[in-house]
Amino acid sequence: MVDTSIFKLRRFLTLVLAAVLVVGAGSAYWWNRADIKAQRNLTATAQVVVLDEPHELGAFHLMSVQGQDFSLAQLLNKWNIVFFGYLNCPDVCPGTLSVLQMAAREIPAALDHYRFIFVSVDPQRDTPEKLKEYVKYYHTAFIAVTGGHDQLSSFAQQLFVEYDILRDDASSKYAVEHTANLLIIDPKGRLRAAIHPPLSIELVKNTLINLRQAYAD
Repeated sequence: MVDTSIFKLRRFLTLVLAAVLVVGAGSAYWWNRADIKAQRNLTATAQVVVLDEPHELGAFHLMSVQGQDFSLAQLLNKWNIVFFGYLNCPDVCPGTLSVLQMAAREIPAALDHYRFIFVSVDPQRDTPEKLKEYVKYYHTAFIAVTGGHDQLSSFAQQLFVEYDILRDDASSKYAVEHTANLLIIDPKGRLRAAIHPPLSIELVKNTLINLRQAYAD
């Protein structure tokens, strides 16, 4: 049976490599807008894509920094803001996490309603111990997860995210290309929206508040 939600999703999101933000040794892909539609009290912009129909996620299995399974069940009952990156990211990842840090502070009772999840796509260097310390610097409630590349790719593909390890040899010095969008997953574990850079505290804060109000059911 064909999953028609995939085709509905692609009506609104087109993943392209044409717009590439290069920062230091690495770079980050942007999503190009295919079609954007305002929903309820949400304002459509070139940076915010809200899906007409939420995209159902299938099973996936990652690992938390506590060594516990992180799966679809861990995305239920709250809104989830998911960002893919890696610890050696020179600019995009620290900048994005700083925006999320400030947005979480400015949203009333943010942690009662939202989870902020950093997905490392560099499991070789980003050990659970390093990840734990890294996200704790931005907020003690931020969640960090990773996994093997098979598991990471499975989850990333469901969110229309791409990443690539740029390495020619066995050296530990390499960059990682990765999608730089924020992925917004609703309390039922469905992809609902995406925000692409450049990010601001106001943009993130207002989008998250409006999404929760618009889809309170």
